[in-house]
Amino acid sequence: MTDTYYSDRAGGPRPRALEHIDETLWAAILALLDRGIEGAWFAKDFPLACEDAKGTYACDRNSLMATVRAEIPDLGRHLYQPPVPPTLAVLDLLEFMHRHACEASEGKYHSFYDHHHLRFDREAGQQELRKSANRLLTRAGSIYELKVDGQVTRLVPEVVAAGLRHELPATRDAEFDHLLAASARNFLDPDPEIRGQALEKLWDAFERVKTLLDDDKKRGSELLIATATNGAAPEEAELLRDEMRCLTTIGNGFRIRHHETRSVGLSSAQADHLFARMYAMLMRVHPAVR
Repeated sequence: MTDTYYSDRAGGPRPRALEHIDETLWAAILALLDRGIEGAWFAKDFPLACEDAKGTYACDRNSLMATVRAEIPDLGRHLYQPPVPPTLAVLDLLEFMHRHACEASEGKYHSFYDHHHLRFDREAGQQELRKSANRLLTRAGSIYELKVDGQVTRLVPEVVAAGLRHELPATRDAEFDHLLAASARNFLDPDPEIRGQALEKLWDAFERVKTLLDDDKKRGSELLIATATNGAAPEEAELLRDEMRCLTTIGNGFRIRHHETRSVGLSSAQADHLFARMYAMLMRVHPAVR
């Protein structure tokens, strides 16, 4: 039995472009939270214990909600009233739900109180929580996804993701390696502030790599291009040279570093596009500085 809709099969998957949690998606996440409470998904960590202390039979909603409000104060005290909480707070709630999720199944029947004591399976419960949460995020076109480790990450185009998954070997310069690794981590972060640092670190890596083969940037860039394209057609060297010039022009015209005040800021989509271009270019010249 398929779990897709006709629109997906006929027109392809819904684009994943929604960067904020809107009212519709928030309502669905709250419904998932309620379903988890009623289904005792969180009862292992927030138990309603049988009065004769022989076992857990349900989830203690009051204890769970008190803990949610304490651990994620940005959600506000009244989750079920407008407005929609900040996106990062909602994503924190998804991680909270995953951390405490357990599949609950009926155990021994307690006839005096007419209820069953519960058995719990943490792995199965977290798997079901991820499946349900990610289905909501996918159908809403959200750019976020709840991963197996229980952390929310931001989805990126596959061509970029493939590059980020590729573990680059160390070069002759530890600072350049650090900047590349930090930019990749930051780029996947759901927090826009941290994500904004990704391009800044990548730009620093771009400026640094120009001086690794020669202290003079102009000579260093030419030597970098020549080394990276050694044995290739001259047209490839010219293409790489043009790309480096173009990226330099863009970086000088837009605000890459947060402390810059004279240049134009980048939208999220523009920042993603520029990150993809610059990361691909640095991967191309990376062998030249190993």
